[in-house]
Order: sequence, then structure tokens, then C-alpha cells
Amino acid sequence: MHQIWGLIKFLWLYFTMFIISSIAIYYFEINYSFGDYNSYATVLIGVSGMVFTIMGIWIAFIYPNALQRIVAPNKLETADFSEGLEDTKRLESIVGSVLKSATVIVILMFIFLLKLVFYKTEVYSSLHILLKNLCLSTIIVLSYAQVEAVWQVVKANILFIEDLHNKREQREIDEDI
Repeated sequence: MHQIWGLIKFLWLYFTMFIISSIAIYYFEINYSFGDYNSYATVLIGVSGMVFTIMGIWIAFIYPNALQRIVAPNKLETADFSEGLEDTKRLESIVGSVLKSATVIVILMFIFLLKLVFYKTEVYSSLHILLKNLCLSTIIVLSYAQVEAVWQVVKANILFIEDLHNKREQREIDEDI
């Protein structure tokens, strides 16, 4: 239930950002060219690819450790997350950043596909300004989501370094005893 509530808050935040940015874009009559949009979208896709790559490596590294804490060879044991809580939270954060990056890429692909398909139609011509405003609002929200994903990457790496230092210090204390 906690995850569902978190998802609802997550979607509500993005929906609110979309509405506010749409109103601001309409009010200030912000105009841009498709070339500018395309250039920025390319940067956003590149950042998403970076997050996919880095976090894919992290998942490959952390997931087996988290899984080993839950599953013993050939049988299930009682899950004890007290020791692996850092790994579990880090894994949740990493998977969340990958999902956000995937969402960014899929939505941008969808926008470019719609542009390609409908660009020369009457529907596009009659709704040109509205569609441009909605696309700009969408890319603003996607940018925020991607910044969150990048922040999760940075945070996961900082937590990993802290974890390494803590384990090294604990090992030194154990060796001194």
C-alpha cells in the first residue's frame, strides 16, 4: 500500500507541474522552434542513456547481494532486511532512476513519432500552437524527472562511498580488537 501511495504522490506532482507549466507557457506566449526542441530532447535522451548505463551496472552489482540476503540456496528463508537495508534502499533508488529514465525516453519517442505522423495533417495545422505548448510542458516535466533520476545516481554513489568507508572503519576496529 505504501508503494501505491508513493506512486500517486509521484504522479500528482508531475501532473501539477505539467498544468502549471502549460498555464505559464500559454500566459507568457513562449515560442520555440522544433530544432531547439529537438536539440534539447537529444540531450535529455543522452542523459537518460547515461543513467541507464550507470544504474544498469549498479543493479547488476547490488541485486545479487540483496537477493542473497533473502534467498538461501534452494530454499526460502525468513527475510532479514536489518543488515541489508542500505542495499535495499539503494536498489529501490537505483531502479526508480532507471524507471524514470525509461519513462523519459518512451515519452520523447512517442512525441517524435506523433510529430512524424501528424506533421502534415489538418489536425496538426489546426492545433499547432496547443500541441507545441503541450510538448514544451511535457519536456519541462520530463526534465525535472530526469534531474531527479540523475540526483538518485549521485546519491546512490555517495551512499556507496559512505558505506565503503564505514565498512573499512569497522574492519579496522575489528582488527584492533
